[in-house]
Order: sequence, then structure tokens, then C-alpha cells
Amino acid sequence: MRLLAVILALGLALAGCMPLEQPLRIGAKGFTEQRILAQVLSHLLRQRGGIRTTIVECGDTYACQSALRSGELDLMVEYTGTAFTLSGLSAAEIQPSLARIRDYYRRLDLRWFDPLGFDNAYAVVAPAGRGAALGLNTINDLEQLKGGLRIASPAVYVRRPGDGLFPLLRRYGLRLAEPPLLLDDPTARYAALELGRADAAIAYATDGALQGRRLRHLEDPLGFFPSYEGSVVAREAVLARHPWLTPTLDSLTGRIDTSTMQSLNARVQIDGEEPAAVAASFLRQQGLMPQRAAGPPSRSETRMVHHVDDRLEPEVARAREAAAEIFPQQIVRVAPSAAPTAALTSGRARLAVVGAERFFYGAVGEPVQRASQIEAVAVVGTRTLHLVTRRDAPSDVLRSGRIGLMPPASGTGRVTERLLWLVGGGEPAVYASPEALLARIADGRLDAALIMAPAPASEIASTMRSHPRVTLRGLQDRLTASQAEQVPYLRPTRIAAQTYPDQTQTVETLGSQVVIAAPAGQPGTTTHIAGPAAALRTAGTPLTLEQSEALLEATLSGEMPDPILPSPWSLHGEVRAGSEDRREAIFDTLLNILVLAYLGWLVLQLGRTRRPSSG
Repeated sequence: MRLLAVILALGLALAGCMPLEQPLRIGAKGFTEQRILAQVLSHLLRQRGGIRTTIVECGDTYACQSALRSGELDLMVEYTGTAFTLSGLSAAEIQPSLARIRDYYRRLDLRWFDPLGFDNAYAVVAPAGRGAALGLNTINDLEQLKGGLRIASPAVYVRRPGDGLFPLLRRYGLRLAEPPLLLDDPTARYAALELGRADAAIAYATDGALQGRRLRHLEDPLGFFPSYEGSVVAREAVLARHPWLTPTLDSLTGRIDTSTMQSLNARVQIDGEEPAAVAASFLRQQGLMPQRAAGPPSRSETRMVHHVDDRLEPEVARAREAAAEIFPQQIVRVAPSAAPTAALTSGRARLAVVGAERFFYGAVGEPVQRASQIEAVAVVGTRTLHLVTRRDAPSDVLRSGRIGLMPPASGTGRVTERLLWLVGGGEPAVYASPEALLARIADGRLDAALIMAPAPASEIASTMRSHPRVTLRGLQDRLTASQAEQVPYLRPTRIAAQTYPDQTQTVETLGSQVVIAAPAGQPGTTTHIAGPAAALRTAGTPLTLEQSEALLEATLSGEMPDPILPSPWSLHGEVRAGSEDRREAIFDTLLNILVLAYLGWLVLQLGRTRRPSSG
């Protein structure tokens, strides 16, 4: 027995000295997409093989490739175009051959798996409206820009030797008007396009910040950009040691297309979710991980809504980014709503993206009234009212012609219905999308349409370019002063000459803002309402003044809301006040309640004194 005890003790001691199995080391380059994909691999391998993993942020492409080849990493996700360039194969052929890449990596004792399904290729993008107006369809077309090209680019792309910016410019014979605008943040690059600081920008196909943008992807007719299909690369020694790894990694083949990868990136880059949580939810959706029991969210959420018919995708994207910046500890959830302002006042949403017209109500033919329970906090865009007509339409086309409007539930539909009534027009001939309205004008089924959109609008520019009989007419001088009071959110605006194809004259028209709205009545404020409800509020949670100011700073231009709109900085609806005024409002409410209670007590006592004696 003593011998057995000694043997067991010795065995346990030796077991304790043996090292544990080293965790699988998963490489991740220093950007969002790589962090998400590394988490996808980590979750999947731990779930399927019960094995420990660790994620190593290995730096740039060169550092990660070096670590993989030297055995400091076991696997990672790499891209065909990158491998093609690093291996020197690009000198032999234009596009990467998967067979040649695999053969090259096999000689390094690395296995290149089948593609995951997405292509994170480089692309050149331009603003959609200006691109349509100038006829920019390919990278070749950028040579027509007078004075040269202004381009926004990530700094690392400028330094790439084979497929970078300067090889691109040489291949297409383009010249720069000024040094490239170096912006690593994709949101900043696209903002530079929207603000007119650049003519084009370098983008990645899976950028989360591309979602909702009005950008035109320029074709690459010379095939300069190789494809960048994502694939898992793993060390053969690790695959041999763990035979279950190969079928497990194969289960990801074709599961992540470009649209899906872009959405996953947006959830991290814009919504503020953690890469690990995004990766786990993707695997559950694909059936590669078991569903977990429903429970409270790990992080609080800020809900932002917009109307389903308002076509405000770029403005919503900007608002979403700004909200994520001022609520860094929360997840920003964006959802369509049939009644965005009601969602604010009821507390179902914290923020809404709406046109200025949604601060006003009243049926067509009735005086317009301004809402007081919501306020405009920051401007995320502007829209211009376009009167698009046939060249042969009568001068009084709004009164006598066949007019098309956007859907009546949309903000534009509400504005243009009222406008058509104000100028004495009849019932609209049709309600439809801008594309459908423009097609009807082009083929003669409509005489004109009223469309609100940022100028230049790509749909209008494309139609005017392909149908010379379609043109723009002015609107501003068609309203009297009293009529303009019925659409107070519309301000005089000009569409400069040459904004659209064959537009030789400036067009006088009207425009309005698109804003981020929040419930009115911020803490530290009081309202015009008197009486017992002086200090009571709506169900919606208002922003603090500090949050409002931060949101204003975080938006694209920092423009202030139109003074006609209730806002934290206007005198409409809510009046800014200090804590002393707030305490005074609460005191007034309590005093009113006490007075009412005292009066009730007096009435009760009076009733008792008049009651006949029971004796």
C-alpha cells in the first residue's frame, strides 16, 4: 500500500510539472475587420474543439506574415491580393490565381483555405450626385476634372508599392491637383467627399462606414486592383496535430459575403459593439454555435429612428456615427418607424432623424402648427426642392399640368402636397418614388414632379443627362409672403448653374434641413406651461445641454438648426433656464398641489357643517 501511494504521488507530481497544451495563436492585423474575423475563429475553435485560443494583434501585413511563417502565429485571415503582391506573383499575371497562391504558401508549410466569401477590394468612390452630373462612371473619367484630381486616402495606401495610390495614378495617367488628403478614418474620408474637400476617395469594399452613403463606385476598366478575397491561412504542423481543425475551418467557406462583412464591420465601427459579441452572434445566426438563452443586453442601447419613406440613409448614417461618438458606452440601434416623432415623445426612441417639416402639423388647407414636445439638436444634411419638368411643359405647369409627388406618408410628400395646394394646383396625378416619377416625365406620362433631395441628386442628374427634354424650373418666386408662412421650414435656396447636365442658368428654389431630433424639455429647463403640470415632462428622455452640444460638434458640419425649429438654442417651445428656475417650477407645482388639497379639505369641512344632525 505504501508503494502504491508513493507511485500515485509521484505520478501526480509529474503531471503537475507537464506543460498544458499551448493555446492556438490567432493573428489579427490592427483594424476592425481583422479583429472580428479573429474572434470568429476563436469562438468557433473553442466551441468545436474545446481548445484554448489566444488572439495576437500582430501589426501590419508584413509583421503578421513574418510571425505566421516563423511559427509565432498558428493561423489568421489573409487576402488574396495581399498574398499576390507580397509573393511577387503580381509581376507574372494581373489577377491572383488561387492555385498559384496555394502553391506558394505550401512551400512555406502553410495551407491557404477556400475563400470565406467576401472581397475586401480597394475601390475609388465619388459623390453620387456630382458623379452623375459629370458622368463619372470609371476611374478613367477622373481625367476630365479641370485642374487635376483631389483625392482622400488612407496613409498606408499611399505607401503601398504595387497596388497603392501612385501606381494607380500612373496606370490611369491621372495627375493630382494637390497632395493627397491623408485620412485613415473611413468616415472622415467620406465626409471629405460630402463637404467638397475631395473629388474622390480610396475605399475598402467592406467598410462599415459605406452603409447608407450616396457614393458612386467607379469601375476599374484596366483591372488595376486585384481581388482581395479573405481566406484562412494555417500552419500545416498545427493542422496535423489537430485533425479536427481542417473540417472546422472548412465550415466557414462561403459563409461571409461582402455585404455581411460590411454589416459586421458597421456594428463595431458605428454601433459600438464589441468584436467578440459581433462574432458570436454571426456564428449563432449561421448555426455554428448554439443559441444562448435570452437575457438582458450586456450594454445599454440608444435607439434612433427614422421614417420608413423618407429616404434619409446618408443622413441617418451621419447621425448614427455622431450618436456613437457621444454615447461611447452604449450601442446605437437604428430602426425605421411609421411615426418617428411619436416614438420620441413616448420614450420608444431617444433620437430621431427627420426633415424640418416633421416639426409642423396640420392638414392641407388648415393653418400649420409647430410641435412643442420635440426639439432639433443637430443638422445632418439639407434637401433642395427640385421642380423637374419637360421642356415643353406649360409655364403654369403646377396649376395645369400632370404633377407627380413622392409618397404621401413621406416628409417630402407632406411638404409638396401643401405646396401644390398653396399655388392653386389640382390633385397629384400619381405618388411614386423619385426614380418612377422621373421615368414618367421622360416618357411623357407626367409633365412635372416635385422632388426633395440633396443637390445634385444622382437620379435627377442621370435622367437629365440621358433625356435632354427633362429640365429644372424655379420655385421660390411662386409663393407670396402669406403662402410662405404655411411652409416656414422652407428657405430660399439656389441650384448653381452647371450643377446638372445642360443646366446653364441658376435655379431659384427652396430647401430645408434634416436634423437629429430629441424629446424637448431638457433638465435645467422650464416650459411655458403653467399650473400643476409646470414641472411635468413627456415620457421621452431628453438630452442634457452638454449632450446636445456634443452631438452638434460631432455632426458633419456643426451647422445650427434653423431658428424656426424648437431647439436647445432657440426660444420656441422650451426656454433655457438655470437650476434656480427649475427649482422654482417644482416649487410652483408643489404649491399648486397643496392649494388644491387645501381647497378640497375646505369643501369637505363645509359639507360636514351643513349635514343635518342625526339626533
